Amino acid sequence: MIGQLVSEVDTNEAINGQMNLKLLEKLLSAFWEFQTIGKKVTLEQKFTIEKVKNHLRKTKNLLNNYSEIESMVNKYQDFWNTGYPSKWKFAPDNLILTRDSKIGLIDNSNVGLRYFGYDLGWLIWPRWVLMKTECYDKIEEQLEYLDNFSKKLLKTVPINHTAIEIEQYFWLMIMERLIGMFFDVANNTKHIKRWAIGPEGDAKRTKKYLYFLESLLKHTLTKIS
Repeated sequence: MIGQLVSEVDTNEAINGQMNLKLLEKLLSAFWEFQTIGKKVTLEQKFTIEKVKNHLRKTKNLLNNYSEIESMVNKYQDFWNTGYPSKWKFAPDNLILTRDSKIGLIDNSNVGLRYFGYDLGWLIWPRWVLMKTECYDKIEEQLEYLDNFSKKLLKTVPINHTAIEIEQYFWLMIMERLIGMFFDVANNTKHIKRWAIGPEGDAKRTKKYLYFLESLLKHTLTKIS
């Protein structure tokens, strides 16, 4: 398969933690196509609520509204345990924009069943780690981007889903990704150390990063509840 990595094609918005919205339309089309194809194959369940709970427990000291988040995770227990086709990883550095302007997968590594929208998280959260420190102050800009992302997703919903259902799934996915990002700080995960975040990273950058995540999480909870 000949083409460029999506991460190499879309570089201008990456420093702001975002993605070109026209390119996003192609990626959403590929996402739905993968959902359709994946349903025809027998796949292993790769994700359950226990992973969310484990990550959340380890972030208790970093979250001001821990009890509210824990309650929300438990409220939607069935969502985390439901299986939809997913790829690891459906990320810009693992996807190709082909010469005929289509999205191609580099591999099918670790394909399995996970909650709906798991793949979409790979188009969002990795860029939040790569952002310039000053971009963490642009919270309203990021919230607007997430809302636009959600609206584009809703415009592509097939007839076997409802827009209301998919919108809630989208924000549940964002919540799980944010919990995972707090966990990475608490766990001092290797990839965040590379970007000067966490206990061994730059203190100012880490403080801004955590405030950024907390602000997004508050917005997300209002969208879900």
